[in-house]
Amino acid sequence: ADSTGSMNGVDMLKVHCSHPHLIVQLKFCKRENCRRFLQSYREGALRKSLQNHLQQSLAMTTVPLEMELKAGSEHLDDLLKDEDRCLECIYREKPDRLRDEEITELEEGLRSLIVHQSINNNSVAGKDGTPPNSASLPTLSQGNSLSPQVTFIFQGQEF
Repeated sequence: ADSTGSMNGVDMLKVHCSHPHLIVQLKFCKRENCRRFLQSYREGALRKSLQNHLQQSLAMTTVPLEMELKAGSEHLDDLLKDEDRCLECIYREKPDRLRDEEITELEEGLRSLIVHQSINNNSVAGKDGTPPNSASLPTLSQGNSLSPQVTFIFQGQEF
């Protein structure tokens, strides 16, 4: 916001920390906002603003800062003089939202549980050879406590 004048029209979709990197993924609602951001990046105002905030937050006199501008797999640092081409690259990669890795892991875990539960239900037959009654399975709406095999951990809480 400091370097572009305001945060209007810019959404921060995700901040990912992978030591020593901090990756910030942005979405621009208007082309003009994106153009101002590119200008700020190109002229060094964004770098200066980030360094000032980091110096204050970390109580350090100098903060080494490396920056890289990407849109998808395209490195835009070399293209900054051609603003229209940068804008084209950015808008070609424009997402509505980004999937969070934690959500993906949870979905995969849920699918895995459903598959395992389905396999277990089909392989455990009654004495007469019929499959077990699905009504006997615990459900959240019945208020039964779930067995450890049917739970998952999300943000430190068991569900």
